Amino acid sequence: MSNSVKKTIIRRPVPEHQLPDTLHPAIQRIYASRGLTRDNELDLSLQNLIPVSEFKSALVAAKCLADHLEKQSRLIIIGDYDVDGATSTVIALEVLRACGWINLSYLVPDRFVYGYGLSEGIVEEAIAEGVDVIMTVDSGISSHAGVLAAQKAGVEVIITDHHLPPAELPTANCIVNPNLPQENFSAKTLCGAGVVFYLMSALLVELESRGWFSGQKIRKPKITRWLDLLALATIADVVPMHYNNRILVSQGLARIRAGQTRPGIKALFQVAKRESCLASSQDMGFAVAPRVNAAGRLDDMTIGIECLLSQNMSKAYELAEALNEINNERRAIQANDRAEAAKALQNNKLEHSSKASICLYSEDWHQGVVGLVASGLKEKHHKPAVIFAKVDDVTLKGSARSIEGLHIKHLLDGIAAAHPGVLSKYGGHAMAAGMTLEVENFQKFSEAFEQAVDEILQPEQREALTWSDGEIMADDFNMQFARQLENSGPWGNGFAEPLFDNNFELVQQSLVGQKHLRLKLRHAQSGQTINAIAFNQELLEAVANDELHVVYELNVNRFRGSESLQLLVRQISD
Repeated sequence: MSNSVKKTIIRRPVPEHQLPDTLHPAIQRIYASRGLTRDNELDLSLQNLIPVSEFKSALVAAKCLADHLEKQSRLIIIGDYDVDGATSTVIALEVLRACGWINLSYLVPDRFVYGYGLSEGIVEEAIAEGVDVIMTVDSGISSHAGVLAAQKAGVEVIITDHHLPPAELPTANCIVNPNLPQENFSAKTLCGAGVVFYLMSALLVELESRGWFSGQKIRKPKITRWLDLLALATIADVVPMHYNNRILVSQGLARIRAGQTRPGIKALFQVAKRESCLASSQDMGFAVAPRVNAAGRLDDMTIGIECLLSQNMSKAYELAEALNEINNERRAIQANDRAEAAKALQNNKLEHSSKASICLYSEDWHQGVVGLVASGLKEKHHKPAVIFAKVDDVTLKGSARSIEGLHIKHLLDGIAAAHPGVLSKYGGHAMAAGMTLEVENFQKFSEAFEQAVDEILQPEQREALTWSDGEIMADDFNMQFARQLENSGPWGNGFAEPLFDNNFELVQQSLVGQKHLRLKLRHAQSGQTINAIAFNQELLEAVANDELHVVYELNVNRFRGSESLQLLVRQISD
């Protein structure tokens, strides 16, 4: 938060709504400002999910999978090396095994060897295992060469992905993606695991229609068993929290809180020193997901997958501890690379301050954390950012993060069309993308990126804004209201965690761990005092009794079995 671009505070407009009077007035206001205006949208029951019968590409692929299951074809699952890819792999593996599929295996591409997607190299590995079918999860929609290599070897390919498709699709045998041009399925913002969840649901329906379960004397699996993984993936991949996704996340979190989750997730909560019985979106996004993601960033996502697959608590805990150690290493690398990137900007402050974007490269930066560094710079400077790391002497890999109003995948489409050959490959969606290019093309790409961003962004889009839900009344600074807010989610991308702004008087301040600011504040009207914490914030110049305007989340702080009310400070001004 320290030294970030100053953000203008805007109160969210509140449209007319038909929400019940039984809701707290502040929660009515919060919901309505996020587009939730009718009481039927409050019902997060599974019965309100968009039915799988509407997902046409999933129905087609389900028939294909059912045919291969009846033949006991040898199938290999190839996924991405992030949380979404890992959970997608586990869901597919476990559902297919529960259906009686015997010849199953999985591969996760080593990001440092094969990179993202169904590359020709990873296809060669799969072919060497003697497979009949490759099924991708959370990847593959742009993997033309990999698909052709597999089919040339007589291997069928089923692609399941949620990333935006290119103009020309790969020649896969089946493609399942809600964003296909001919696909009318309305849940366009599913994560990769969500696509797999729907495909497996379609497969269960297809197999039942064929009499498979009764014929094989197999109990039909309940797809709800995998909602815990789907909640984790949806939160971790930061897909928009539209109604359908909110249902999936809400139901998954409920299962975790009820203890109906796998040993791996329980173990990850334990090593993160969180309580799974109180599982929230914040726990999944900031405690569980980073530990799983760390394996794919620095090591081998197989560790994360095996942790989630494990049915043995002691083994799951052992793997969770390994993930925790990798995550600690990731934090150190990320802190170093972020500091180096900040220094690079500072050293050329005049040049960078006039630019609409950030595009940086260092041969010393780590491939596994470029997305995190880009995200941090984007947040701090309110500019689209792309960070590159060295793969070898001729190749760079980059990760981009965008701001509201600039669709990064579409921007890259434009660069690829205007400058053929500059990008070796790329893919992504509105707010994030990945790309590969040759070192000699970095400068040309950097200039093209800056030009495209500068042309697209309007003056009002360049202004950093903080959207606030307004003031909290003095009577609502209590645990009861904080718990109501906590239970009114799930919150996430497009359904933002409530942020409030009020005037307070400073009572006292101190640093915690030399980088976080602990505050005691006094409500300007009521005189009530309340504790607050501001992460990555230096001591304020303000002194006791000075008035501050604070933007914050109202938070239940849980520590060693006790609960207390605190503010999570997002912005402070005098």
